[in-house]
Amino acid sequence: MKHSKVITFLLLGTLYLPLNLVAQSDEDMNAIKEVVKKYENAINNHSLQGIVNVFEVDAVVLPPNAPAVTGHAGIRGHYERITNQETSIDIALEIQELIIADDVAYVRSLNYGKVKFADSEESSIDSKSIMILRKTMDGWLVHWYIFNNNNAPD
Repeated sequence: MKHSKVITFLLLGTLYLPLNLVAQSDEDMNAIKEVVKKYENAINNHSLQGIVNVFEVDAVVLPPNAPAVTGHAGIRGHYERITNQETSIDIALEIQELIIADDVAYVRSLNYGKVKFADSEESSIDSKSIMILRKTMDGWLVHWYIFNNNNAPD
């Protein structure tokens, strides 16, 4: 049932997007931008717990070319390689769009930077993402995170 509300929001939000009819409070806008910044900082600072903390307990991450990752345990497993101290990463998420409707919001971003895993050469990060957030008792948290690369895989 809760997923149907998010899906409805996405479908209707897309239809009304050009009309910009969704009221957005400065307080909510700033809180959501802070979640995005916390996520970015947690990745750059190798903070696995910091990454997990921006997600709802039942959140879903849809990474490119990989199965869906669900819940805090799955998210923790997915991000372990990135937060390994042998990994060098510097990423910036540039918000392109932020839309709020009641207790659901989405953020579209472009993501840039560099990453070097211990077993590979340094490579550029050039991707885009959508974060679907929900306002919870604990504030705004990521419910779904979807991202893919702008460059085709080799």
